[in-house]
Amino acid sequence: MSDDGDDHDLYVTRDGQFEYRRVRYDALVVRFHAPLDTILRELDVDYFRSAWASARSVLEAHDVDQSRFTWGEGQFSELRSFGHTHSVRPILETMGWVATKQVSDRFALVGPHPFDLTPEWRAVTTDLQAGDPPLCLGYDSYEAQRITRRGGEPIANDDGDTALEVMRVKSTDSPVEWVCFDPAKQRFPGDIPSEDPSAPWMRLGQAMFERDHVAVLDAMDAVRSEYSEHGARICLESAARWLMMRPTPDI
Repeated sequence: MSDDGDDHDLYVTRDGQFEYRRVRYDALVVRFHAPLDTILRELDVDYFRSAWASARSVLEAHDVDQSRFTWGEGQFSELRSFGHTHSVRPILETMGWVATKQVSDRFALVGPHPFDLTPEWRAVTTDLQAGDPPLCLGYDSYEAQRITRRGGEPIANDDGDTALEVMRVKSTDSPVEWVCFDPAKQRFPGDIPSEDPSAPWMRLGQAMFERDHVAVLDAMDAVRSEYSEHGARICLESAARWLMMRPTPDI
């Protein structure tokens, strides 16, 4: 779209499959809102397609042009929530469908957290959260990105197979958010993972922080047995990458 601004800051994933292009303007991001444990248990092509079908239905019901939205993500440190809170998650936190600012939107940012939008967008947010699966609306003022195949080929909004592969690649390319289990990094309440501590991903994150090898292996077994094929693969490959790259403790 002509008023979305020029793309810049091209990033290509390590495996060469996908390209990320940062956009100039403020952006809205429709993203997954269920607890991460729920998402990882249910994540598959149908879950993804149902999410976009729900998002599309809500957007059209509120006379929002759904074609403005494309597959992409916000930036972890810049993405702000609207009308909801959920604790930090090391994976699948920022990805979704991105639409960049248009003059007619009249975005109103009243503070770094939380932010406010027009009444029309508030109604959209309420309906997104009531959908199945539940979705939420985020705002990124600086670092939103569009994601395409290599060469700039768009990813269809309902292309679950490709989106799941993007999620897997992204989670292994940038697994650093597993550091959220380190109390030294938890400056604010929202920085603390607060889902059920018995959830496999929570057990895995805590065990990796504590460097408890036995507990890590037990948690990985739980991830394999309790999560969907795609959910387990994304979670395990991201965690494995983090184990390889995390800092070595001082001796």
